[in-house]
Amino acid sequence: MRAGGGSGFRRHQDYPYWYCCAGPAAKDIATAMIFLDEVTVENGALTIVPGSHLAGPVPRDRAEPTGLLVDAARTDVGGAVRVEAPAGSVLLFPGLIVHRSGPNTTSRDRRSLLLCFQPDGRPPLAELPYRSERLADLP
Repeated sequence: MRAGGGSGFRRHQDYPYWYCCAGPAAKDIATAMIFLDEVTVENGALTIVPGSHLAGPVPRDRAEPTGLLVDAARTDVGGAVRVEAPAGSVLLFPGLIVHRSGPNTTSRDRRSLLLCFQPDGRPPLAELPYRSERLADLP
C-alpha cells in the first residue's frame, strides 16, 4: 500500500473472487501473504476475524459495485484482530477468512507479496475465466 495515499480495503473474503473463477473448488484456495516491510496499525495492518472461515461464504454487500465486499451489518466481525508483523513475516489464510486492511498514513510504503495456492491437479487459476455471474450463487 502506497505511503500516505493508501485508502485501505473494506472487509471481504477472497472466496467470492476465486469462486468466480474456480466455482465450488474455490473453498480449497489459500493465500500466503509475505510482508516485505514492517506491518503496523499506522501503515494499514491487515485485520482478520479468526474463525470466520468456519461460517463459509458470508453475506455480501449487494449495493457495492463489485459484489465482493462483506455486508458488515449481517456478518459477525466480533473478535477481529490486527496482524502487526516485522518485515519477512508470512501470514497464511484461507479464502473464507473475513479480513480488511486499514489506510497507510505513514511516509513509507507497506509492500507485500500475495501467493495463492490450490491443490495439485487443478487448472491454473490464470487459465480459468472470471465469470461474475457466479456471484448469484453466493449469499
